[in-house]
Amino acid sequence: MSSIQLPTRANPVQPTRIGPKIFILYSLPKVGKTSQLVELAKMEDTLIIDAERGTETYETTAVRINSVQGIYDTIAAIKAEGVKRSQAGKKGMELFPYKFIALDTLDKTEELAEPYTTKKYKETVIGKNFKGDSVLELPQGGGYYYLRNTLTQVIDDLSEVCPYLILVVHVKEKLMLDKSNQEVKVNDISLTGKLSSIICAKADAIGYTYRNSKGEQRISFQTYDGAVMGARQKYLAGQDIEFDWKTIYPDVFGTSNNQ
Repeated sequence: MSSIQLPTRANPVQPTRIGPKIFILYSLPKVGKTSQLVELAKMEDTLIIDAERGTETYETTAVRINSVQGIYDTIAAIKAEGVKRSQAGKKGMELFPYKFIALDTLDKTEELAEPYTTKKYKETVIGKNFKGDSVLELPQGGGYYYLRNTLTQVIDDLSEVCPYLILVVHVKEKLMLDKSNQEVKVNDISLTGKLSSIICAKADAIGYTYRNSKGEQRISFQTYDGAVMGARQKYLAGQDIEFDWKTIYPDVFGTSNNQ
């Protein structure tokens, strides 16, 4: 007989977290994404995986990588630390060396993923006779399938070794038709093809950060046609607010927010 207790309206499943497990943060260059990550690292245990060398002018908790293998070496080190903590009797959240991991940036990681994906493809049965320099040379765009798999696997593997994962991405402009059939420019995250929608589907919250006319840094979770913004969290959905980690993660920092 099954031991599963089915939830009811009178006895619902309780939430295990409030803040976004996977949070996409994107903006134009030089708005202050990396500096916000450095501020977060001052407030809470945070590891910045820096693929852009953006942390070189900061004293902070960062590892600088130049390959996808560097990310996996970092994951292995985090797992090894987790084993040590388990052996020391720690449990639950205490098993994680870092509460937050931030990948800065995802679009640079996509670039780094191409040689990694090519190498892995050539090690497979189907790819052992491939003579090209890049998996993207496969016919009919088949290489992008393998590239997407690499990026989504990296995200999945990173999310397993931390409670909260932040993916930093640059912005790109694209042209779309509005309701009047006129071309308009809208912001999108700077990833290739289907990868953008696949990654966004994994995220609990997607925030566009910018500076207003006064130079104040803000973040928008407003949702409208052509914009990849929004949040599952009710306290963030539809908001355009001052950038504050305590507002984004009230459960981590002990601040109150209505869900």
